[in-house]
Amino acid sequence: MQWQNAPNAGFSTEGVRTWLPVNPNHAWGVNVREQVDDPSSLWRFYQRILRLRRDAPALIEGDYTPLHEHAQEYLAFMRSCKQQTCLVILNMSPTTQLVCFDLDVTAVRLLFSSHNYHPVPIDLNRINLSPFEIFIAEIS
Repeated sequence: MQWQNAPNAGFSTEGVRTWLPVNPNHAWGVNVREQVDDPSSLWRFYQRILRLRRDAPALIEGDYTPLHEHAQEYLAFMRSCKQQTCLVILNMSPTTQLVCFDLDVTAVRLLFSSHNYHPVPIDLNRINLSPFEIFIAEIS
């Protein structure tokens, strides 16, 4: 990760020749200093998704159950353990996907979405996923 918009992206002082080339995009916002305060930055995205994985037992140790195995545009599965069950949907296409599930659940709580606009309550019979969206919900 590049540290800042400075010579050598903050790894070395100006004039030092680094042993690996530094990507010039550090000057265009692809560096920690500029992303740490931006809630929509890639750095913040990774912070959120890593925190969720650490705090969700099903995502760490849960059993994997595939859903809609023949879908080509998205990947859907459940991760379940004694403490928790999570529904994970990954839209891997550049188009919006309407995904419908017939699951016997009483509650759905959104844990993570890369687009953060889903209505409450979430209806598993009709989930609209934005292009390339990550959707993770706890179900019970």
